[in-house]
Amino acid sequence: MVTYVEKFRNDNRKYTRFHSNSSADLYIAAHDYEQCQLKDLSMSGIFVRGKFVCKTQDSGVLDLHGAGEHYGLSMKLRVTVRRTSNDGVALELQDNNEETHVFLQTMVLYCSNDPFAAAQEFVDVSSEVWSMLQ
Repeated sequence: MVTYVEKFRNDNRKYTRFHSNSSADLYIAAHDYEQCQLKDLSMSGIFVRGKFVCKTQDSGVLDLHGAGEHYGLSMKLRVTVRRTSNDGVALELQDNNEETHVFLQTMVLYCSNDPFAAAQEFVDVSSEVWSMLQ
């Protein structure tokens, strides 16, 4: 599966979101949803397309699949529902650790049409994440 990630910015957001057509499995509110399509991802959250039985503040696990030549990679992330809509669900990542941070960076860099531009934001994000880990 080929994934195309495009960077887009909204001044109200802390991190840039990247369009993505990667997939993930979502386990939330006692329901399992497999092969869900992502709409976008950032260093702090992910929007998953689909119809889900859940509400704001529900906690769950998102099994995020790598894309393209890295399709065999996956990472389970703890998430909290921040917003629901007819299009899907906005999830906030609860795992602020080095492994999660590096996995998300790798997904964006390998899928981006301009990895150098994407990496520029990681310089700022990395210093913030590293200070949280200390």
